[in-house]
Amino acid sequence: MKQNYDFRFNPKELPDEQIEKHMDFDALLDQFNKEKPIEAKRVSISPWKIGGFAIAASILGFIFLGPFFKGNSGNNYDQNAMAFFDSRPFIDPPIENIQPSLHTQGVRSENGGRISFSRNGKINIPPAAFIDENGSEVSGAVQVKYRTIKTDNDLFLSGIPTHINTQGQRHYLNNEQLVEIYAESPTGKKLKLAPNKQLSIEFHSTSLQEDVNDLDVFKLNEGKKTWELVNKAQSSVLPSARPTAPINNNSSIRDIDQKYDRLVMELNQNHFDAKRNLETSFSFPSRPNKPVPRDAALEVFDFDLETDFPELKDYSNIRWQSSERNKIRFISSVEWEPNDVNIRQLGNNYYQMDFKNTEHSVSIKVQPVLSKQDYEVALSDYNQKMQKFETQKKEADRKLNQEKEILDKNFNEKLEELRLQKLEEKEQLHSSSQQQQSQTIVEKAIKNVFVIEELGIWSCGTLEEEKGDKTQLTLKDEQGNNYTNNVLYVAYLNQQVISKHFLGEFAEINIPKNEPIQIWLINIQGKIAIIYDEELRKTLGRNKKEITLSTIQEAINNPQDVYDILKIGKAM
Repeated sequence: MKQNYDFRFNPKELPDEQIEKHMDFDALLDQFNKEKPIEAKRVSISPWKIGGFAIAASILGFIFLGPFFKGNSGNNYDQNAMAFFDSRPFIDPPIENIQPSLHTQGVRSENGGRISFSRNGKINIPPAAFIDENGSEVSGAVQVKYRTIKTDNDLFLSGIPTHINTQGQRHYLNNEQLVEIYAESPTGKKLKLAPNKQLSIEFHSTSLQEDVNDLDVFKLNEGKKTWELVNKAQSSVLPSARPTAPINNNSSIRDIDQKYDRLVMELNQNHFDAKRNLETSFSFPSRPNKPVPRDAALEVFDFDLETDFPELKDYSNIRWQSSERNKIRFISSVEWEPNDVNIRQLGNNYYQMDFKNTEHSVSIKVQPVLSKQDYEVALSDYNQKMQKFETQKKEADRKLNQEKEILDKNFNEKLEELRLQKLEEKEQLHSSSQQQQSQTIVEKAIKNVFVIEELGIWSCGTLEEEKGDKTQLTLKDEQGNNYTNNVLYVAYLNQQVISKHFLGEFAEINIPKNEPIQIWLINIQGKIAIIYDEELRKTLGRNKKEITLSTIQEAINNPQDVYDILKIGKAM
């Protein structure tokens, strides 16, 4: 690179006093540094608000909701998490327009009726159950809208929270059945249950316990952002309609299912990694760089610059164009050494030139352009290169798709092998358990019935304490950029639980030692960024608290697409 650069300008000369007015960049920088910095506003939650809710909870006898924090007012993370989630909707579906669907069934209010869901689920509606907003009894047709949520996948997409805070300890609802139910008139007006009228909801579950305990029933109070403990379900053991396979005490059907769920997750992660590695390592032709003609309204200058950017070597006679006219004249007035000048890409065919020596420092945004005659020659050359590029790109895409098809075929074959192995292990367990009746227990079929006196969202299940060691994790993307100010989702794969956490500079989550989990978030592009259990354990095993999430590039158009990524429950 030459020590003295040759600048040539085409605009009309400016008056000397106007040039000098803009030349003293050091003075401007010194003035900026002396300005009082602008302080960011901080959202705070008053102690009264926290204490007031807790007192109300103790008086009314319901469980205080604390879905995202432990309530320790001395913990900045907890306070920030509280402020973050307080600013968001209580029911917060993570992916717009993709939720478990509401089903609609018509009944005649004066007759009541029965709605069946799943294989053994029923909603029993008594006669004259509904009233309108004025308290008048409704007769005739009523549209009952409902959805039942039985899988982690549906729970995630619904945005319904399941964490609660009891006496400062974080708990979660382990749902056996979660149901959302509303009623409308034929004209779409909301209806309510009449006084002294109840809907009964029946569903079946299974248990390996000798004693069957009644499940708790919770009502979601959206206005107060609480789950209220209302009553208990009535649970009873059903006589088996068909012989039930004995379950060995040491190796149960559930153990086998969990084992193969983890193997399938590992296989899915390996398949995803193989595809991503294939795409990143595949050789594609380089797209030619389209030349840019000079804009006659802007300043251009010649600058002899050696660069490693290949796109700047495609065409000769490049000139640099910029709208920062005064900076160009200031730069031309200084004698620069070769090491005083650096250039870096900004994107969209723009670059930044940084000039810095012991006395001066200035940066200028520039664009490489060509004069009319040079541009016409370069454009003709570009069009020829583009034709060649399109042909090469089409062939490269064809080869890449062939390689992907091979990976998909191998993946499906291994998936089928796992399915057959799982069936074989279950058959062996069944055969072994029949020979060891004295050492086995039987999986019981349980009938559960609970009643509701209000329409809305109800959960029937158990309250479980969140287990595991609290861990602070920093989450990054593949380029090493930190994810911040987001909702982090954690699935505890042995339970019906999706845990939501605040991700600031870091996130605090509980990680159990012997239960598989996976962690993900929705990034600003609307993509799922995830880490599966095996890779998470490897990272934590290296005593690293920085977790890299893998971005799933496939489009998300329906619940099945989400299931294919998360593998945490079949889509409805």
